[in-house]
Formats: sequence, structure tokens, C-alpha cells
Amino acid sequence: MQEIKILRLTMDNFKGRRHLELDLNGGNLNVYGTNAAGKTTIFDAFTWLLFGKNSNGDGTFGIKPLDKAGQVRDHTAITTVEALLLTGQGELALRRTYYEKWSTKRGSAAETFDGHSSDFYVNGVPVKKYEFEETVNDLVNEDLFRMLTNVYWFCRGLDWRSRRNVLFELAQTEDDRSIMSRSPQFAPLLEAMGGLSLEQFRKKLQAEQKALSGVRNDGPVRLDECQKVIEELRSVDFSALELERDGLEEKRRGLAQDLLRLEHNTLLDKKKGDLRQAELQRMDLDAQRNKFHLEQQSKRPDVHTLTQTIQKRTEQKLELEQTRQSLLDKAVWCEAQVEECRKRWKEINASEFQGGTCPTCGQALPAGALAEAQAQFQAEKERRLSELVRLSEAQKKDAAETRALADKTAQSVAGLEDEIAQCREALERAQAIAAQPLEDPPEYQEKRGALDAQIDALKAEVSSLSSDGSAVRAAVKAQLDALDLQIAQVGGVCAKKSVLEFTYARMEALRADMKQAAERLERLEGMAFLCEEFVRYKTQYIEASINDKFHLVRWKLFSEQVNGGLAECCEASVDGIPYGDLNDGMKFNAGLDAISALSEHYGVRAPLVLDGTESFVELVPVGTQVIRLEVSKQDRELRFEYDIR
Repeated sequence: MQEIKILRLTMDNFKGRRHLELDLNGGNLNVYGTNAAGKTTIFDAFTWLLFGKNSNGDGTFGIKPLDKAGQVRDHTAITTVEALLLTGQGELALRRTYYEKWSTKRGSAAETFDGHSSDFYVNGVPVKKYEFEETVNDLVNEDLFRMLTNVYWFCRGLDWRSRRNVLFELAQTEDDRSIMSRSPQFAPLLEAMGGLSLEQFRKKLQAEQKALSGVRNDGPVRLDECQKVIEELRSVDFSALELERDGLEEKRRGLAQDLLRLEHNTLLDKKKGDLRQAELQRMDLDAQRNKFHLEQQSKRPDVHTLTQTIQKRTEQKLELEQTRQSLLDKAVWCEAQVEECRKRWKEINASEFQGGTCPTCGQALPAGALAEAQAQFQAEKERRLSELVRLSEAQKKDAAETRALADKTAQSVAGLEDEIAQCREALERAQAIAAQPLEDPPEYQEKRGALDAQIDALKAEVSSLSSDGSAVRAAVKAQLDALDLQIAQVGGVCAKKSVLEFTYARMEALRADMKQAAERLERLEGMAFLCEEFVRYKTQYIEASINDKFHLVRWKLFSEQVNGGLAECCEASVDGIPYGDLNDGMKFNAGLDAISALSEHYGVRAPLVLDGTESFVELVPVGTQVIRLEVSKQDRELRFEYDIR
């Protein structure tokens, strides 16, 4: 156990103290003083010496003493804090200084301020800053020091995820596989995980479930699509169509032979072949250009969509503005009704009893009847006044709610105006881009011009070579073209036979896939449920292991969600009461309990400074040096009580 105790703490020119020397000799110290007497300065000095920060972790706080005007009292003063500590390795003396640097420039008699400087000493020997920090860090690092010296830091100040990590480290819990092996119900899960961690296995399960759910859920849609294809093709007579196609092809072969008999000039055939090849090249070049244009067009902003969005948002804005005006009109009407109620209330409240005589005979009413009439008058008056008050309050509430709704509507209008402005800017940019002409692929115009010239030349040559018998050849060619079209049409329908056969096979495969996916999903859902059960089991095991390290505080590390799952958390409680709802004294004790557990785990005990404990009746004992800072009205100057052990 590394135990750190303060034997002596000395400060000079630190904050409001010119000089203060405390000889604790490793014992406890009680410091008494009024508010702003300088009690916290002692703790600030100690933390500044170790880490260059005050007790709140702020490294930019004011260190140098100031006068009543808030100016530095003495620019030549050297701020010094020195402590003699008792550690497990013996005594350790640390000293840190802070002072201003001034110099006289050549040619000037006045001194100029050059900044601040600090010196560091370990056991009286000057050292570099990094050497000083390494010495302190070897003793205790800053994060651990704060957890061991600030009663509120671990339970409240530390980020809950960091606090949770410390608790897991504190409990030194076993890994998932070791915990699973404790219960036979998790044996299937342990086997299924293989070499994966629980988190990796759960992600794998989720991915498989998602994929299989897609197969199961999309299957009916795919089956319906297949059924539609079957219904469309089932009535087609593919045998008759195949016979028709064969007949057309036979007829075409005869016409082709007739055409060949007309062709005696091989050069003409060559030119026609060249012409056909050149035309195909030009078609391919144009197709490439169209594709290039489509790709450019697809990357441009959608002007039509932006225009529609602006129109829609403008209409919504106008509708909201009309709604807001209607609400404001209603609020004004309600406020007028309130004013009318006030007027009526004043009139009724000012009315007085006038029924002292009998309305029949005119004689004065007997005392009993008079009193009864007055009581009835007063009761009716109070009823009417109460009814006016109730009606007025209802109108006030209605007016307030209506104006609040009008304000909310105005915010929505402002939001729509911003969105419309953004859309208009986007539309202007889109229109500017749309106005720019589409670019052709590189070297398109040159290639197109060369092909056009080549095709024109070949056509002229073919025409010249075909001057004899050209009409006959043209007629045969026309018939061939017509037959080609018929063959293509019939062949296209015949090709759907394979589509029908494939669709039948596809339906069978889909049904098999859906059945297999449903069975696999059932197994995966069972394994996912087992994962959830293990998380619950592990939660109880881990929380019990961690809470065994504490005497007072209990920790909740997982919370139940609405969907039945578990979410990570890190919440402290005492006797079932959440930390945030504890009184100040119990929060203080909870922090002391945490410090005791952390000290035991890390093997370090640091001096504990307790601020504001004068109102607490009983504190949890801690086995470390304690400095208590207590408010005392009668002690305008600091008073010290030493408990030298």
C-alpha cells in the first residue's frame, strides 16, 4: 500500500496568503475560518504543487496575490509552494515556484515584462519540469489523485462511462466464457460462439437474421411476380410458333439464294460489306455519345424537383401565416372577454341590497325575512361574481394558450422561410448548370466526321456498281427485310418458353428458400434469446462482484429498456435511494466509501481534504490523513487544530 502523508506544507505569495506554514507531521488537521478566509487556498496550493492546477482541476486560475483593486500586489514576489511528504519509499520534498520575468532593453531605462517562469525542485535539487512531473506521476497520477481526494468526483463528476470502466477494473470480473461455463443453460451458446466474442457473435446473429428476414419477407412478393409471368405465358402455343418460325426461315433462305444469283460482282459485295460495317461503327459511336450525355445529365441537379419543393413550401408558409393570424384574432377576442368580465364583476360587486320592504304591501320586512332576503341577495351576488371569475380565468388561459400556439406557428413560418431561401439558392445554381450545353466525348466530332465522309463515299460507290438490276435486287432485299422482321418477332415470343420453364423452377426454389429461412430464423431467434438471458445473468453476477467492494454504495450497471433489452449505465445509490436524491451528508459518505474502495484497489492512500463538513453529524471513517475545512463565523483569521499521530 502506497500511503502518502503531508509532513509539512509551506506556501509563500500564493493567492491571498503571503506566508503560511503547516506542520502536520503526517497527522490530521482541522482548519476553521469564515467564508473567503482562505481555507480552500490550502487545498489549491497542494494540487498546484503536484499538478499545476487548483482543486477543481483548473490550470488557469489566479495564483499571484492581488490588491483591493484586483491588480498584482507585488510584481517581484515569487509564488512558492513546498511540501514535505512521507511516502512508502521515505520522505520526499517537492517545491514549485512561479514568478514574473522582467528585463531592460538596450537604449531604454524602463523594465519590460517578458512573461512568467517556474522552477521545480525534488528533495532540494533543481529539476526540469518533465522530471518533476515524472516524480509526481510515479507517486500518484493526476486522475487517480482526483478520485482519491475529491469526495464528489467519482460518484458525480467523473463521466459515467469512465466511472463504469473503473468499476469493472475494480471488480476484476471474469470474461464472458468463464461466466458462461458457470451455468449449463449457456453451453449451447458457448459452443455456437466458437472463437468469437459475445458482441461479435451477436452482430453475426443480427446480420444473419436481417438477411434471412429479407428472404422470408420478400418471398411472397417474388412468388407473386412469378405467378404473373406464368399467367401471361401459360396460354401461348409455343409448338405452333416454332413451326411458323421454321417456315419463315426456310422461305428466307430461298430468297437469299435468289439474291446471290443476282450478285456477280464481288467488288460490289465488298463495298456493301464495308458500308454496313461503317454504319455500325457510326451507330456505336452515337450510342457512346448518348450514354456519355445521359451520365452528365444524371449528375446535374433536378430543377423540376426544386421548383416543386419551393411551390409546396410557399403554400405551406401561406397556410401557416393564415392560421397564425386566426389564432391572434382569437386571442384578442378572448382578452376582450376578460375585460368584459372585469367590467361586469365591478358592477355586480358594487350593487347593494335594495329589498327591505314587502313588494306587495310596501311595509318593512320583519327582521327574520329581511335577514333571509339579504342572505339570498349576498349568495346570488357571490355566485355571479364567482362565475365571472371562473369565466375570466378560462378566457385568460385560452388567450395565453392561443398566443403560445401562434408563436409556435411563427417559428414554423420562419423555418419554412429559411428552407425556401435555401431551395431558391439551390434552384439558381441548378438552373445555371442546366443552361450549360452537354459535352461530347473526347474526339467525337473528329471521328463522326471521318465516318460520315467514309459512308458517303461507300454509298456513292455501291450506287454506281448497282445501276444494272438494281430494282430487282431492291425488291428481293425488301422481302428479306420483311422476313427478318417477322422472324425476329416470332423468335422473340418463342424465346419466352425458356422464361416460362425458368419461372416454374424459380417458384420451387423460392418456396424451398422461404422454408429454409424460416427454420434458420427460428434457431437464430432462440440463440439471440439465449444471448439476452446471458446478459441478464452476467449483469447480476458483475453487479454483485462490484458491490462486494463497497460497504455503503451500491452500483447499478445495467437498466431495463422498454423493449426488454438492457442498456449500459452507471448509477450509484445508498439504501435504494439514487445518488442524486441523497442528502448532502449521505452524498459525502458515499464519496468517502468510494475513496476507501479505490484506495484499497489501487494500493494508494492520499491526503484527503474535506470541505464543508461542519454540518454533518457522522462521517464514514477513512484510513488516511484528513484535512477538514470547516466554516466558523467567529474565526475571521484561519485557526488550525492539529491531530499529530
